[in-house]
Amino acid sequence: LAAADLTQALRLDPKNAALYRQRADVFLNLGEAVASVSDMQRVIELTPEDSSAVLDLAERLEAQGDAARAASLISQFAEKHSGKLP
Repeated sequence: LAAADLTQALRLDPKNAALYRQRADVFLNLGEAVASVSDMQRVIELTPEDSSAVLDLAERLEAQGDAARAASLISQFAEKHSGKLP
């Protein structure tokens, strides 16, 4: 799906984390890193237990040159979920 299609779908279902994740990937492939990061942040807001979303966001932040923020994100997630991770 194109970003515009996903945006339309999100207007109808604004709490659908899977749609945000799909659109984040589309934005990433289009070279729109800021929009991709924004959508991944929304995914985490909607699904705070999703460790793969946290890692994806951290990778995108690091790719943008924000390694400190990426490390902080992972550290905060690990602290919050200490003892709950497999």
